Amino acid sequence: MKRTLSDAAAKCAERWSRVQYGGSEPVETERAERKTVGSDADTDIEGDSDEDLVVVGEKKVEVHVLSDSEPDIEDARPSKRIKGTDGYVPFRLIRSEAYDESTGHTPYMADLGDIFGDPELREVYLFSFQYDLSFVLQHFTTSIERITIVAQTGTIVPVSSSELTHSPQFSQIFHRLVVKEIYMPPYSCHHSKMIIGIYRNGRGVRVFLPSNNFTWAETNWPQQVLWSSPFMSISDKAVEMNGFQRSLCDYLSFYKLKELNSLVKDTIMRTDFSGLADVEFIYSCPKTKGKNIETGLNMFLKSIEKVETELRDVDQISLNLFLCQSSTIGGPIGRRKDNPSNLFTHVIVPTARGFSEAAKSDQQALLKAYHENKTYPCIIYPCMKEIRDASVGINSAGWFNFNYTRNDTQLQQYDWLRNKIKVFYKYNRDYTTKQRLTTPSHTKFYLRFRMPSQSMAQGMRVPEHIDWCLFTSANLSSNAWGTLGSQPRNYEVGVMYKNSNITTRAQDSNLHCQSLQDIIYRKGQRPQTRSVLFPFPSHLQPYETNDQAFYQM
Repeated sequence: MKRTLSDAAAKCAERWSRVQYGGSEPVETERAERKTVGSDADTDIEGDSDEDLVVVGEKKVEVHVLSDSEPDIEDARPSKRIKGTDGYVPFRLIRSEAYDESTGHTPYMADLGDIFGDPELREVYLFSFQYDLSFVLQHFTTSIERITIVAQTGTIVPVSSSELTHSPQFSQIFHRLVVKEIYMPPYSCHHSKMIIGIYRNGRGVRVFLPSNNFTWAETNWPQQVLWSSPFMSISDKAVEMNGFQRSLCDYLSFYKLKELNSLVKDTIMRTDFSGLADVEFIYSCPKTKGKNIETGLNMFLKSIEKVETELRDVDQISLNLFLCQSSTIGGPIGRRKDNPSNLFTHVIVPTARGFSEAAKSDQQALLKAYHENKTYPCIIYPCMKEIRDASVGINSAGWFNFNYTRNDTQLQQYDWLRNKIKVFYKYNRDYTTKQRLTTPSHTKFYLRFRMPSQSMAQGMRVPEHIDWCLFTSANLSSNAWGTLGSQPRNYEVGVMYKNSNITTRAQDSNLHCQSLQDIIYRKGQRPQTRSVLFPFPSHLQPYETNDQAFYQM
């Protein structure tokens, strides 16, 4: 049964306000209280549901099914898996049941079954904002020994008693589930999306960052990407840790959960992360007593500071483009109602380029600074027409939030972004594919690259050579990132790649990027070593006169 977007949003809000879980005794739950700073900023609730009432054990538990098109439990067993890849591929497009029925095998596409259905996967840790347990558990085999879920209170949709009794195999997997529940205050969320797998037969550890939460609709309707580490061997003793490894350990320590502390001590600290020596783990965590580690925005800006300094020194000719592709744009930051600030255009880009003082002035001064520094900010965010023309239409839109009609300050920020600095870009329809059309991407990419000085009015092609890229769960909001003077309110995770060969010539960069759509559907060239692969078309164009950014009506 298809619903309108407003029905979906209402159902989701209702579901999360009263859902119960952990009602079945085999599931262990533990609540870790967190004290974080409150906010009146936006958060988004994502998903759709149908519902009925069943009995699990002796307790009544409300069960909510995300989609009528989900498989029945007897069909929800390990399916045929993709066997092997042609080498290690860090970025892959997540296969969609809606778009990829006729798409054949490719090493540049994966699904959750490829991770969870691996017979050598012994133990797994899941971090996410939403879980539909029926959808998640169907991908596992009985070879799994333990599934540990870290979840925000109220974000797990439980399984039903019929599912547990219908399939002994499913019940066996369910009884290996452990839930670690964390409390998050209003206007904050556990938004991280990460999988840590521990494998048998010497295969070691693997880390995955999917852009989707663990529900059927979110996995299949918007475009999603999976980042994965190589397999990393485990030693008998602690190893010398690199930057990625230390940051991952620091991130896990913020939870103050004994299970994650044991994971760090017994496994992560003994794992060889040398295969990720040129990658950084960038994360956000709420303010926590006893933790003085910089996370969020300050961690991000510190990561790119050296690259940006070198670029300012060696290249004063090129046009400097900063591209943000996000599924949510948060409210304005700062208190000036006459000049509402945007996190991207007023903080991230000016700080990186060295003209942050101009951002504290009025709009004309900031526009002048952008012009003098040959700097151009771009945001890929779907317009209304793109949502209407997407492969599944409005069904793909439930995860995109930009509430710029809420009040005058929000409208002023939108006017600045849309009409003054003109940051909004959309897909160039000539370069979309028949499988995906204008389906929006739920991913979050922050890219920086150089181009010859030229007009951007007719659009652009994301170049093959870039200077840095962050793939993350963090939307463009102060909740996700914090500010220069305050910690984030959310948990977020991401990976940073940087060019280590900076010269006056952009094409000398040893960091490349390419569209997964071009590789998979257009049979484009195979990506080079150290390539970032994104889900949207490589050719983009600015919003046209009548285009309006999508917002939830």
